[in-house]
Order: sequence, then C-alpha cells, then structure tokens
Amino acid sequence: VVVRARARESLGLELALSPTAPGPGGHKLGLGSSARAVVLAVESAARLLEVRPSLALAVLAHAEAQGGKGSGGDVAACSAGGLLRYRRWPIERVTSAASLALGLAAAGAPDVVRLGTTALPASYAFSGQSASTRGMIGKVEAELEGAGRQRFVESSDELGRELEEGLRASRFPQVDEACQALEQLLESLPGVGTPATTRILALARAAGSTGKVSGAGGGDGCVLFSPDEDARRALLAALEHRGFVAVPLSVEPGVRAESSAPRELRAWLTA
Repeated sequence: VVVRARARESLGLELALSPTAPGPGGHKLGLGSSARAVVLAVESAARLLEVRPSLALAVLAHAEAQGGKGSGGDVAACSAGGLLRYRRWPIERVTSAASLALGLAAAGAPDVVRLGTTALPASYAFSGQSASTRGMIGKVEAELEGAGRQRFVESSDELGRELEEGLRASRFPQVDEACQALEQLLESLPGVGTPATTRILALARAAGSTGKVSGAGGGDGCVLFSPDEDARRALLAALEHRGFVAVPLSVEPGVRAESSAPRELRAWLTA
C-alpha cells in the first residue's frame, strides 16, 4: 500500500516485528495484534519512503487484508494511542476511485480525536475462543439492511457518546449504564455474544464492575471497567479463579519512533 501511494519505483526494506505471545492453546486473544503489525509495517515504510498519510494507509492495508471488512478502530487505537474517539473511515471511496491518490483525497483524513484519559481502571478478559472479524461482519451485514441497519447505527452512536462522556468524567455509574445498554444492543445481532462472554460480563457485574464485548464479537473477549483499583483486583481474581485469562489494561501513547533501539531489540536483531 505504501509503495502504491508513492507511485514510483522504490527501494525494498526489511522489517522485524517481535511476536505477540499467544493465549492458552495457541489462541489469539483478540488484543489487536494484526492491527499492531499493520500499523508498525506501514509506519516504518511510510517514514522510510516519505509517504503520508500513514494512518489512512494503515487502515486501508488492514481492510484489504480482511476483504474490505472492519471499521479500522483497532488500527487507529494502535496508531494514535490513548483514549480516543474514532469514526469509521470510508474505505469504499478509496477502493472505488480511479487511482489510490484520488481515493485518498476523496476519503479525507481518518476522524480520530484524542480524549485524554480516564481514572476508571480497565481490564480485558479472553473468552477462550478466538473470533474471525471478517466472518462476524459478514453475518451482521447479511442480517442488518436498510432502515434496520440505520437504526442500529444511530442507537450505537448515541450509546457510544454516553460511554465516552462517562469515561472522560470518570463516572462509573454512567459507564455501567452505557455498557449494559450497548451489550443489549449487540445481543440483538446474530452470534455476537457467546456463553463465555455472557459469563464474563455476569462475573464483572457480580464483582462490582461492568463491560461489553470487545471488537466484532463471536469470541475473543470483553473490555471491562471498574470503579477503582480494589474493584479491579477483585474482578481479575474472580475471573482467574474461574479459568479465564484476564489482564489489567493501561492507556498507552501509541506508535512512536525511538532515537535508539533498546538493548533487547538490538540483541534480537543481531542474533
């Protein structure tokens, strides 16, 4: 994608990425490892070949790898980092254009807004079953058409704004209410919820926390929010006691260039 955007002969490059540790049984955990790989690859090539905009190209590359499916939200999160608001980038304007340059101009820059941070501790719990984003989106698109799809999008947008306001203000009751309403909305779609994700969310509520299915659903896991650190510790202990892989989450700054390679990376590259 980067070479196509440069639109002229380019030197090749080699890229080394450290692998993401697999989950139990070799399952992918659903933490965005494919988006991470695409962001790092595109950002590295774009810097070397002096091509912009790198985020738009990363969203495009990730969508092409998934057959045009996906919102690109995980790509934006890996690239920009932090707590952010992202609205789906219109990739169809790029793919239907006469050239990549014309398509990128028609689509404009991805709509990403950094929102700062939140004082509410977050966690992630893996359901034990990996999901296919491409497959899940195909099922939902077949189920939702026309007016029904528009109503779903409008409801999702409204609840998303409620969740955003609650996170920015660190108001747990508002976050809890928004998460439960979003989960009810998602449950109206075929195959999004699974017995394991339902159990995770029930355990979260019993431990005084809240959450929702993360990503396209159909497996992977849930993103969870707690009112304070004590509640998060209790939540993680309850999940681990029942055999779920659960990890605390922290807000990170996104992709960045370093002036020098860490010692571990230098050793790995020269091994």
